[in-house]
Parts: sequence; structure tokens; C-alpha cells
Amino acid sequence: MQSAQNHISTVNNEDSHVMNIPSKGELHKAEEYYRLATLADPTDSKILMQYAKLESELNHDQGRALVNFERAVQAAPQNR
Repeated sequence: MQSAQNHISTVNNEDSHVMNIPSKGELHKAEEYYRLATLADPTDSKILMQYAKLESELNHDQGRALVNFERAVQAAPQNR
């Protein structure tokens, strides 16, 4: 009985972590936010890095991600 309760507790804890994973729709909204933010300030290296990371992970678009990583490095050369 004790092991069953431990298992249920573990499953509940794992479920609570799953609940924090953003939905695909939220990720697409974030992508649009970053796209607009880079248009508003194309020199913001933090925004460019986050946008590149999202492009890489969400869309698996390594080409676009690389372009934004390179733009981020150019925008903040002191962080190289």
C-alpha cells in the first residue's frame, strides 16, 4: 500500500510539471512577439537570442535561428 501511494504522489508531481509546458499556440504567440520585438529594436541582443532559440526548438529552423544568433552577437559584441 505504501508503494502505491508513493507512486501516485510521484505521478501527481510529474503531472504538475507537465501542466507548466506551454501549448503549441502559446509558443506561436511567443514567436510572433519575438518577431515583432526584433522589428521594433533589431539591436536588442537578448530578444534576438531568445527568438533564435525559439526558432530552433519550435520550428527546427536552424538557418533562421543561426541568422538571429549571429545578429545577437553583432548587436552585443562585448558578450562574445
